[in-house]
Amino acid sequence: AGLVDSGGGGPVPTAPSHVVGRHDVGSRWKRVDWDGVMEGRIVADHLFLRSGLIRKDRLPLFSGKHMPPTLLCADFARAEACVRPPAEGGEPGQVLNDPPPPPRPPGAATHPSFSPVWVAKYADSSNAFGLLVVPEMPEEAREEALSRLEEAMSEDEEPRVLQQYVTPALIPPEAIAGDAATCEDLPGITGSQGYKFHIRALALVVGDLDVYLYHDCRVLIAPESTSLPLDFTATGKIEGLRGDQGLNSTTSTAAHAHITNRSFNEAHGAYVESTHNQALSCCAALACGGPAEARGFASRKGTSLWSQMRRIAAYTFARLAENKRQFFALPNCYELFGLDFLVDATGKVWLLEANPEPSLSMFGSEAADIRACTPLQMSAPADTPQPCAEASTETA
Repeated sequence: AGLVDSGGGGPVPTAPSHVVGRHDVGSRWKRVDWDGVMEGRIVADHLFLRSGLIRKDRLPLFSGKHMPPTLLCADFARAEACVRPPAEGGEPGQVLNDPPPPPRPPGAATHPSFSPVWVAKYADSSNAFGLLVVPEMPEEAREEALSRLEEAMSEDEEPRVLQQYVTPALIPPEAIAGDAATCEDLPGITGSQGYKFHIRALALVVGDLDVYLYHDCRVLIAPESTSLPLDFTATGKIEGLRGDQGLNSTTSTAAHAHITNRSFNEAHGAYVESTHNQALSCCAALACGGPAEARGFASRKGTSLWSQMRRIAAYTFARLAENKRQFFALPNCYELFGLDFLVDATGKVWLLEANPEPSLSMFGSEAADIRACTPLQMSAPADTPQPCAEASTETA
């Protein structure tokens, strides 16, 4: 069931060289007895090297064509130049993506997948920590966001990753409200008004190198609605989590419409776990709403969301395995990662990031089944009731 054989591909590191960043929540890596792992005496629940996967400034080097355009800005001047339109002195930066995502079609006024909006974040953070959304227009919203970004970067003197905003597919309001009689009545996920979402998939990496995707992905839905084209005029301040105090008191409604991170949105008054955190196999709007190319898990067609995620995961880990300085898996190591995918308005899936030590709380009672299973058997026992989601495994 292996994905790739990672033999060859450059020199093998002889000592741990992964540096845990100050914002990295995957810090349990440091507590592993790596000498014991190297000697074959113990099995580690972390991979030896995985910075190429979990760092936002390195993942585009291995999954570039499946990710939004991503830039690394060492200082605010570089970030500002990348964000401003050319008419105002803006200068597009060199993307990290290798290979780059498909360009704008000839003659098209805009790219069908991306908006002139940038998301600034730390390279080593999770849970929307330090995230800031910078729209190109309207000018007032852009200038306010740039001012906040300048202040933040001057305080910590750390670089930022800029990732272009994916024009999202939207779950229709009636699907959230439960007004549709059947899923066939839903308008699908390509309407101009609705709720943004992303999909969290669990990827189990075992040894050198088997990769498994857990079938029961989660659809994490924003508690505030938005519209296409994206409108930032009515909300003013747009920011995510800043500093150690958690949710900033000035965070606006817009943040909860455009940031789909569960830990961020749980603080919103309208957040309901059963509504805004659904199994992909049970989310009617994705399972059987919308055009065929945008249909989700239930359709099991070649262009379904699930099939796209599997192909992206397989491609990404195959390329990672070729670079042992960025990703090095030992036979007696395994690790669970959370892969975040976003669906654009055309039904195409994009990989946003990969997170170490993913929270299993979003899986509810099903998380107990995951914890109880061995690394090579993530499915629940055959006699375990599975009324909605499939809990079997499949190699990417």
